[in-house]
Amino acid sequence: MKRDQDDGIHALYDYHNSDSQYKKMKPDIGLIPTSTEKRRGKLLLAFSESPAPPNGSNSFHEISFHVHNRSDEPSHVNILATASDTLLHASSLNRCDLSDNSWHYGRRYDTAPPHNAYDLWTLTGHFLDRQASVASQTRLAAGAYIPILYAVLPFGALTYNMAPISIRINHEEPFASMALPNETPQWRWISGTPVTVPPHEKILLTIEGHPLPDKQPGYAHIAHIGFIGKKRLDTPLPEPAVNPFWQVENHQLLPHETSSWTINIPKDIGRVDIWGLEHGPKGKGYHIFKRLRMNEQ
Repeated sequence: MKRDQDDGIHALYDYHNSDSQYKKMKPDIGLIPTSTEKRRGKLLLAFSESPAPPNGSNSFHEISFHVHNRSDEPSHVNILATASDTLLHASSLNRCDLSDNSWHYGRRYDTAPPHNAYDLWTLTGHFLDRQASVASQTRLAAGAYIPILYAVLPFGALTYNMAPISIRINHEEPFASMALPNETPQWRWISGTPVTVPPHEKILLTIEGHPLPDKQPGYAHIAHIGFIGKKRLDTPLPEPAVNPFWQVENHQLLPHETSSWTINIPKDIGRVDIWGLEHGPKGKGYHIFKRLRMNEQ
């Protein structure tokens, strides 16, 4: 499966065992109807044809992609990429108490000025006087995995009203001992401690938010949780390596300019995801991904 050619409101999907592409469009949910062209972003994020490995002997996989500025104005964009065996949208988790609105789903809030809100769905928490949880089950092939997390971190930064958050995978808390800098909360990728998946068993992922001790409202923003086979991270990759994260910040594109990258990921990884976050108050969020190997159960 592949999601490609994201222009801010359209994307092309290729599904497994299908000879056709499907073009999906985000609906116009504004109170005043807006034309498709006005709702499109300035940029186009898309995969490019990747170079063939020499003699098929590479121990890594090369992924090429590009960003094109469609507009007559310069644009700045952050590019992020991750490679994983499974990547879950945190917004796909279910409330454990359906009547509790402490956890909800919304646009991705940008912690950097001008504090844009991207149309990339995010799990958002707002805790007043009680803890609340969301949870989901998923399957992975048996083995050892490194969990990864993309969220506004650090959790529990009381100066900024960031709620304490605990994340459990079955009965383990792989992010409990993570060392994070004591600074202004911002979006970050981090890796947790290894977890082991037994054969023929589902894993239960639970995220629990807690209120602040002084009864002030506490907040949380979590986008993705993924899993990477531990043995894949032990294989060195040539730069630029996505092992497991890679990013370019504040990249400038002149009018109608195209910038291209080729990144290296572990050869037998399950998927690669790439995002573009356009700067500015009307900037769009872009997301493409490619599934390279079906997860074996």
